[in-house]
Amino acid sequence: MRRIDWRAAAGAITLAAACGGRDASSAKEARVDATAGAPPVASPASAANATDTSRSTGPTLSFLGLDSLRVGETIAALERATGEKFALRRGEDVACRYVRPKNLPVGVKVMVVNDTLVRVDVDSGPVVTEKGIGVGSADSAVRAAYGGALEAAPNKYAPPPASDLIVTSPDDSLRRIVFESDGAKVKRYRAGMRPAVDFVEGCG
Repeated sequence: MRRIDWRAAAGAITLAAACGGRDASSAKEARVDATAGAPPVASPASAANATDTSRSTGPTLSFLGLDSLRVGETIAALERATGEKFALRRGEDVACRYVRPKNLPVGVKVMVVNDTLVRVDVDSGPVVTEKGIGVGSADSAVRAAYGGALEAAPNKYAPPPASDLIVTSPDDSLRRIVFESDGAKVKRYRAGMRPAVDFVEGCG
């Protein structure tokens, strides 16, 4: 498995975090209210906007993050919002690591590069996108939900028919949702900022 030079990539990710705020409304929406003390996962999904309404009653993942947990914010903001501390553990590298606030849903983890939240990974559990797509959703459901905005690409490690189904935000080309499919259904997915969201290996 290829090792990523995160110290070299960190500069690009920091620049992405800064440039991602060029749309003033998106930047405002992406701000965590650090003084509110609200947990990072609070709002239920809207069934009216979901493609799979049977899975639309829990927290939702979007280009901006997981409900009130926002990609592009700092680890300090997350600590203030949750009341938790996310100190480096033995063997962890500040250039890239994963953290998991206590009240995150099962199967979810957050990637941090230097001091910036850059990506949310969903490997299992009930979390779905705003379109109602989650782990286990059929490829046909993903295509129906995202239509022409969806781009298919070969998976880096799994042979066809496995593929990555990629959706780029219409408001910010640095933000993506990437669904990893086995050719029939979604096995895992992630949302966040480029280049971090594109790395299949995570922090590996």
